[in-house]
Amino acid sequence: MQFCKWGGILQGIFTSKVRRSLRRALSILFTISVVGLLLWRASPQKILALFHRIIPAWLLLGGIIYGLTNCLRALRVFILCRREVPGVLVFLPVVFAQSFLNNLLPARLGEAAFIYFLHSKYRIKWGKGTALLAVARILDYEVVAFLFLLSGSFYLTRGWGNQGILLWWAGLILLCTSVFILFLPWLGKRMFSLVEVAFSNEPASSSWLRKLNAQLLVGFRYLSGADWRTVISPALFCSLFIWLGTFAWFHVFLAGLGFHTGFLEVVIGATFAVLSKALPWLTVGGLGAHESGWTLGFTLLGWDIQDAIASGFAVNLLVLLTSSIYGLLGLAWLQWSSKGFPDFEGS
Repeated sequence: MQFCKWGGILQGIFTSKVRRSLRRALSILFTISVVGLLLWRASPQKILALFHRIIPAWLLLGGIIYGLTNCLRALRVFILCRREVPGVLVFLPVVFAQSFLNNLLPARLGEAAFIYFLHSKYRIKWGKGTALLAVARILDYEVVAFLFLLSGSFYLTRGWGNQGILLWWAGLILLCTSVFILFLPWLGKRMFSLVEVAFSNEPASSSWLRKLNAQLLVGFRYLSGADWRTVISPALFCSLFIWLGTFAWFHVFLAGLGFHTGFLEVVIGATFAVLSKALPWLTVGGLGAHESGWTLGFTLLGWDIQDAIASGFAVNLLVLLTSSIYGLLGLAWLQWSSKGFPDFEGS
């Protein structure tokens, strides 16, 4: 019996290692395939030529805008935490690390790191951290859809084309998310009552399920107290400036590479890259996912496909470089910071 027990444990460890290795290999293979397909249409020499004519002042400005935008992300986390944590700056290294890891790791694993850092450093419970992140992402998508719709409305005064269909889809997304956000506090209260009754009537059969149930209750309790006036509305306003800043650094990086295009065109074209990269693709460093969306968006605006692909790669590499600088500083900050706040138990 003892032999069978240890055999099962070793088999589980081996299976877990095989899965991790297979996932890592698939990520690399998928990234190489997508990047290779894109480079088949635009040569690496064209991308290198963009870096040869780069303007350092524009890159510095883009890096500053990137840092300020992440300061706004830290402010949004502070607002969504209902200002229970002492100060905005405590969240700054977390959002720097999250952006860096999302850009570096496959399948948006930076999101999991964000929840982990909130729990390990600030003792915010897993359920609340997950709910907080979900609200932030809903706000992100709503604002991106709104900016896309607004920019497209101005752009389409030049004449309707394929963009008209895409604008209708963006409008549908905007409508759905707006309705969801509007009723979020009410929905949280209703769902919290239902989940609490369900869990109390059917106790979990294992300690793992009991812990999961407890964290689900924490998350729904957070949603039930997310007031529109004091939490959701300020966070939504903050999200608007976050995405204006994000599209601004895309615009500045393009200018540094020699592409002088309008800000509204950048919003429309880069939205496809943003939405593509937001999906949990198994790509390393976001390579392939960002460029695919970027190429689609800018070719719809009439760009030459080689320019669209080359600029997509160049901008993504600049974002990776910038996020690496801030992200490594953020990780170092987290490493040397205190363990957390003993008076804040992540309610």
